[in-house]
Amino acid sequence: MKQIYFLISLLVLGSALPAQTPDNAYLALQPYEVKGHINPFKFNITFGPYKATRIRRSLGSIFNFGDISLRNILVDMAGLPPYLQEQRQRAKDVFSFNLTKEEETAGTTKCRAILHQNERVRLLVPSDSAFFSVNNVDFLQAVIMLNNDTAQVWQMLASNLNGSMNEPQKGLLRHDTVTIKFEKTTMLLREKALDRTDVNSLLATLNMVYSFTCNNQVIAALSFKDSEKRFWLHEKADPKLAQVIAHAAMVLTLRRQLYQ
Repeated sequence: MKQIYFLISLLVLGSALPAQTPDNAYLALQPYEVKGHINPFKFNITFGPYKATRIRRSLGSIFNFGDISLRNILVDMAGLPPYLQEQRQRAKDVFSFNLTKEEETAGTTKCRAILHQNERVRLLVPSDSAFFSVNNVDFLQAVIMLNNDTAQVWQMLASNLNGSMNEPQKGLLRHDTVTIKFEKTTMLLREKALDRTDVNSLLATLNMVYSFTCNNQVIAALSFKDSEKRFWLHEKADPKLAQVIAHAAMVLTLRRQLYQ
């Protein structure tokens, strides 16, 4: 638990400065359709030149564990509002995968996400959903190794991705002095790849996304929704940063929703 608090502290410190989104950022972000699907027997996720392979998920990640509450049973029997119930849940998601770019290995990623939730909701009393609360933890950690190079290991940290607390859903990627931040937000983005001969390719719509920024510049985005999912990448993004973000985007695509 102390290790988790230390990593969360890094996340908070790394998110001190707000990201700035230029009004014309959507013009430089090229969209790629996220193709494939996930089920217990087959994984097939690709976007642009990237593809996830050798996806492995721990058996314990398949099940969510909750506690039977006599209080909740009595609340249901009495016909009282559901917000008077106490919610308890423990769940985890541990998985790994390789990422290829144009059929060549781009790197490997190992990820774990945990959700410990024990929130009692009472009238006129604040609920116990403090970020550092002993009872409530909503945290994701991943290690990204580019091209199997131990000198190119990135740490990925994220908090509240399950939306279990009333605070931003955000995270960061860090290696040495370089930090990439991401956060759930809305952005005006194009649906089609830029084509100078097609005026419709300049049209944009408002999308709910994870927006990735480095040095306060938007360099990528990933659809938050599962249907018609897209990945956007800045046309002049640094190749190494692009690969790191591609790994992170795959983590956010493959991760299980732990909060129900």
